[in-house]
Amino acid sequence: MQSDSADSSPLSELQSSLSESNVAQLQARISQLEQQLQDCQQELKAVQLPEQARDANLFSGRQPHETGCILETTTAEIQALFNAMDDLVLIRDRDGRCTKILSPSNNRLLVYPAAEMLGKTPHEVMPQAVADQLMHCLTESLNTGKTTITEHWLQVQGQDLCMEVRLCPIDQNSVLLVGRDITQRKQMEGVQQVTDHDLREKEEQLRLALDLNQIATWDWHLDKNQVFWNDNHYRLFGLEVGGVESSYQNWRDRVYPEDWPMIDQKIRDALNHRGSYQAEYRIITASHEIRWVAAMGQVLCDAEGNPNRMLGVMVDIRDRKL
Repeated sequence: MQSDSADSSPLSELQSSLSESNVAQLQARISQLEQQLQDCQQELKAVQLPEQARDANLFSGRQPHETGCILETTTAEIQALFNAMDDLVLIRDRDGRCTKILSPSNNRLLVYPAAEMLGKTPHEVMPQAVADQLMHCLTESLNTGKTTITEHWLQVQGQDLCMEVRLCPIDQNSVLLVGRDITQRKQMEGVQQVTDHDLREKEEQLRLALDLNQIATWDWHLDKNQVFWNDNHYRLFGLEVGGVESSYQNWRDRVYPEDWPMIDQKIRDALNHRGSYQAEYRIITASHEIRWVAAMGQVLCDAEGNPNRMLGVMVDIRDRKL
């Protein structure tokens, strides 16, 4: 953030604007400083005029040595700012020609050495598609008077870089171009997309495997006392999918009464020991059929080691029990 103190230097103001990625403010401040330079140059020229001309308030209240100091300090501050930047900053005219490179320390982002870039258009130094895209944004920026943003991949000094380019109009015939290397960010986004895609694939494979083998699953959130069943869980109980609430109580009501004490104890032991349980027991389906099932469950704990979730599966084993 910018300092509120009255003695904030132009450099600190520019750095603050840059850190907020506010290219428009940066361009405005550069224009302001360039105007200061022009004023100072006129005042220095006035030193050569006759005494009566200098008396005509051409100095705007400044002494010649003060004007020289301002000119030198302002120039140094602008140069220090661009030397400290990680971004590539240059100026292009309406035809796309590079008229000035303001950040000479960032030659690593230039397609060619700085001396070879000056006076060149995008079509002279970049692939056709990239140059077309850049010129389209440059023209749009000049015609609308607004900042335009584009991204493109470009081979720079043997490396494939993804560049984010902002073009902000300076006047009717030139734009300030700020190029930023966003390769690492794009690579991370690509990895995330691959990871998400792989995860969805694995989830689908698991679902198909569970359906193929008619495996019922349940997920019991202990802290909220919420239970989630998959479709096979409903079918195993002879219920319409989604026909009743998937709750602990609705599962409890389907357990054969004589088997409940054993199941209840196994679940309590698993919760007390933060472990797992296995059991074979009978259930009563919606059509009052008695079926044997085999079940397994695992307790999960929070960061403090307290049980907060229990996951499990259940399969029909009535054929084995006949």
